[in-house]
Amino acid sequence: MVPEQHLILLLLYQQDLLLSMMPLVVTLAMFGFVNHEKTVMVTWLFVMLRLTNLLENLNKILALAVVADIELQLLLGLFYIAFI
Repeated sequence: MVPEQHLILLLLYQQDLLLSMMPLVVTLAMFGFVNHEKTVMVTWLFVMLRLTNLLENLNKILALAVVADIELQLLLGLFYIAFI
């Protein structure tokens, strides 16, 4: 992992709601599914989920997945399963 990923993962770790998701994020990062740009995107997805209702924003998240690449779609699918 690059140093930026460590910093972003530490910032995520400090958020109470996101604490339960850290093992998943760290595991994905370890296996190379999360690079710097995707880590930033995932961070903003977490923030959006934290501030608003998941069901209200599910269509927006899925629309983002459509324009994103396969790896981000995989991440979104895992996050959706984790929240349900």
